[in-house]
Amino acid sequence: PIIKGEHHYNYVETPDHTYIAFGNKVFEVQGDSILARHYFGDEIIRLYRDASNNIWLSEKFHGVSMYKGSLDDGPQHHFFQDISVSSVLQDKEGNYWFTTTENGVFFVPSLNLRVFNEQNIDIQNEVIVSLEVNGDDVFFSTDHKEIYHALISGDQLMNVQSLGNDREFIDNIYAILSYSDDILYITGDYMPGLPDSILVYKKDRFDVHAVEFGYNLVKASDGTVILGQTNGIKIIRGNRILYRTPIDLFDVRVFAVAESDTGLLLGTISGLKIFKDGQYASLDSIDPVLGSRITTLHNTADRLWVGSFDDGLAVVSNDTVYHLDEANGLSSNRIKSMCIVNDTQAWIGTNRGLNRIDVKEGQYLQFDVRVLDIWDGLPSNEINEIRQQGNDIWLATDKGLVAFNPEILSYQPIPLTLVLDHVFLDTEQELDPGQVAELNHN
Repeated sequence: PIIKGEHHYNYVETPDHTYIAFGNKVFEVQGDSILARHYFGDEIIRLYRDASNNIWLSEKFHGVSMYKGSLDDGPQHHFFQDISVSSVLQDKEGNYWFTTTENGVFFVPSLNLRVFNEQNIDIQNEVIVSLEVNGDDVFFSTDHKEIYHALISGDQLMNVQSLGNDREFIDNIYAILSYSDDILYITGDYMPGLPDSILVYKKDRFDVHAVEFGYNLVKASDGTVILGQTNGIKIIRGNRILYRTPIDLFDVRVFAVAESDTGLLLGTISGLKIFKDGQYASLDSIDPVLGSRITTLHNTADRLWVGSFDDGLAVVSNDTVYHLDEANGLSSNRIKSMCIVNDTQAWIGTNRGLNRIDVKEGQYLQFDVRVLDIWDGLPSNEINEIRQQGNDIWLATDKGLVAFNPEILSYQPIPLTLVLDHVFLDTEQELDPGQVAELNHN
């Protein structure tokens, strides 16, 4: 027999499913019949249904997972890896509260994160290396040496297809550039049949230009494509290489490229460089970021954003260099990606989560950092790429693609009221309400 009760921890009923948990098993039942069994690695502590009929399942020592109405399709979100969640509650504002047996109580704002991985799209590996978004077209490569195209339809990712020309690449694809609606540039370490030239192949409606030995692709204002590569840069127009750095002139890896009024800015393994009129020069700076290994660059009319491999983030504005690192609230000093929305907001990806930076202008810039990581529902803290599409932010992570509306982070914390129930002097005398006691500070 099934015992139904409002406070029965291991029983939930949705419009389409009824689930009962015993030990490490969850039974899907209908009447007195068992329709399916779901097995988990450890004991099920709690089943909970929220207002949207999502099922929350907490597993001993393995956090809590959220399933959209059914256990059959796999979890959409996972929180609190490696700890035990003893209860789940959704409040009237849609926020979630979690109690744990090891770390107290946690509050998580209602985050509508859309996660796309092996469980809900047809891909061979969910480590997303690179990402590009153009309108409703999404392009991404995986650690399985594949490149895919998909279409955004509402909050779903549809028609996921490989653009690999019916064969795997020899190595991973590190960067993707959507040059136009039907032209794509890709680059990686080694690609078959490329003796330092450009292979162009047709896949569906796209002409895919594959360029060897690169880390970064940028469309310049004059219509050329700039490739940051193992030694210097290539400048490309169509399928022709207009310029390549001579090895004897500049044998330095270039991981990032950005245009500026004074030339091309190059983020290299040995700091920030500049390329103009065929010549390369170093930009001398005592700042620890500008002189270190640079992973990503973004230049606007008013400021330059520079991310480093191990020394945090630098923002250059009006000849002043602002340095942001873990001491300023960043989740990590290892910057992997960035998306600059405008002069007042930026998204910074690291190996330990996503950072939203809000910039307040004045005599000096002030930076407010908000961190989003696996504790907030991200599938992984490794943020390999960030793109903006309409109102949404898209992320490439080590556990799939993520899309969300950043407005979900725009909330104001409610200050808690402190209430004192009892005050004791010397652990014996209790003060009456309103009573004043003066103590000798000695």
